[in-house]
Amino acid sequence: MGEICAARLELPYAERISALQRAGLALWDVLEFCERLGSLDGNIQASSEKANDIAGMLRQYPTIQAIGFNGGKAWAAFRRLVLPQINPETAARLEFHPLPSTSPANAGQSYDQKLGRWQVMEKYLSS
Repeated sequence: MGEICAARLELPYAERISALQRAGLALWDVLEFCERLGSLDGNIQASSEKANDIAGMLRQYPTIQAIGFNGGKAWAAFRRLVLPQINPETAARLEFHPLPSTSPANAGQSYDQKLGRWQVMEKYLSS
């Protein structure tokens, strides 16, 4: 999203978050808590996963149009832990975009390939 929203990595964190907010984006992990050995998502212990209250966020912000997921693990956790908590009418109006992980550990796609897939989110940006 840094490329798409002018929130590049060389900017201080607070400035990157401000750029995302100006673009009308929210950034939130699907999981509030989990246990894992190391930093790879594949090492997350499923029994330890606790989801953030995304259903509550969607009730609080009914103008949200879409959710993009940074990698397959986020998408899977959302479907398993969050989607059942979302009002079916809300879920039906949302667009869900499972996207490739931006992690350097995801070496199966080049930066440009990942960027190309993430550009689907541009249509939701504020002017």
